Amino acid sequence: MSAIHADYITLLHLICQNNQNDRHVFINQLESMFSGRQTVTQVVFQNLIKAIGAIYESYFPQDTEPSADSGPDFRDLCRVRTVTQQYFMQIPAKPG
Repeated sequence: MSAIHADYITLLHLICQNNQNDRHVFINQLESMFSGRQTVTQVVFQNLIKAIGAIYESYFPQDTEPSADSGPDFRDLCRVRTVTQQYFMQIPAKPG
């Protein structure tokens, strides 16, 4: 497995930013891929960091035209935070 290309991360961010339902579907798929796993290989972990980062950034408003939606949709944010805690909060702090 290789690292995710930067263009893929940009596309992921745009999909999540522009369509709340697409973001919801992506988070469902991401959760199902890693359900029950406690560890992942380094490359997968690095890719997961990039993907989760793109999802978090999609919650911030952009300076582009507003979408037709009624406003920001934060219903999936708690689930993203749970995945984040599962994999990223268990990293031991570097000594020193």
